[in-house]
Amino acid sequence: MSPFLLNFFPKYTAPEAFEARERLVDVLKGCIADTHDDDEGDQVNVISRKRRDISTKHSLSGDYLGRSELELLNGLLSNTVPAVFWMLAHTLAGSFFGSIKEEVGRSVQAEGNRLQFDIGQVRAQCPTLVATYQESLRLYASSARAYKVVQDFELMDGCLLKKGSLVYVPTETIHRNPKNWGPDVLEFKPERWMKSEYDHHPGSYAPFGVGSSICPGRHFVFDMILGSLVVLLYSLDIELAPGTAVGVPKTRLKVMSGVRLPVHDLDVVLKRKTLGEYNSERAKWAF
Repeated sequence: MSPFLLNFFPKYTAPEAFEARERLVDVLKGCIADTHDDDEGDQVNVISRKRRDISTKHSLSGDYLGRSELELLNGLLSNTVPAVFWMLAHTLAGSFFGSIKEEVGRSVQAEGNRLQFDIGQVRAQCPTLVATYQESLRLYASSARAYKVVQDFELMDGCLLKKGSLVYVPTETIHRNPKNWGPDVLEFKPERWMKSEYDHHPGSYAPFGVGSSICPGRHFVFDMILGSLVVLLYSLDIELAPGTAVGVPKTRLKVMSGVRLPVHDLDVVLKRKTLGEYNSERAKWAF
């Protein structure tokens, strides 16, 4: 990925990745271009529809539309997938799995074979699951922010930031600073988000940035991750595969991503649940 993302003649430095990207662009471009609002059975999501309408309004090319769709997918998945991995890895290895399953069970309403939940209520109904999400981003987010100093400014420790300078703030440093989080800073402890003695300065937690540059998609990502996990944990029993060592993998040191990647996968076994009067295989989720 490194030579590909550097974008230095990727057609030659990373030909397989380059060709794969071009194939995806063509598929997405054709998919969106052939979609109409009155098509029966249309499965194109609302976000893509609106982006198509805006592109058409401003006479943007089909190639632009295909590439922008691919970039949207990249933005949604590149950090959310490893974030979900860390949540599940710590849940399977931790002592709070039972609490999360109970919370998820209370949050889902079942009517016959129809299952649904209010994602807006998940924060209140699933505090342990939400705390696991927050703690995963605290420990594994590795992005950084850059700021330009607009006027001379002296910090509390006497350091003077000169006008015109650039200040580079790595998220991982403040997320793992004992001054912000205490001596147990490197431990995965969801309870730190549910007890008043763990109150922290707002600036010490910034996986999505802070201020005017904060990521506008942070609420969408929260809904997407927590909603997916509610469906997964409610419908399926999940456990480590036989022979898989119990424990959370270490992180890769080199990563070009906002959330660090694990050094290896975890093998798990998924089994459909039989829930009350119906089998989850026949259940239909309504969103």
